[in-house]
Amino acid sequence: MADEFESFLDSWCREYSGAFPRRAMADLAFLDSEGFYSVIDIKTHRTDTRFSMPNLTSVERLSRFYQSDRNVLGIISNSNFFA
Repeated sequence: MADEFESFLDSWCREYSGAFPRRAMADLAFLDSEGFYSVIDIKTHRTDTRFSMPNLTSVERLSRFYQSDRNVLGIISNSNFFA
């Protein structure tokens, strides 16, 4: 999804990154044409593994992130994740 998301943003996106370490808050991030920095956390559930550990963001990390009014967190999930 991170590979295709940049093309969805088109000219609205000034900077884009889809390369983050496993424990990062974001799976992809972009700076939009209005100067807002958005990080997107993609939530999925892999049924083909024995162990699954979702990447949950701490309150402390979110409070530091939201010290700027120009930061936005978005979450994309598949329909089975919260079932």
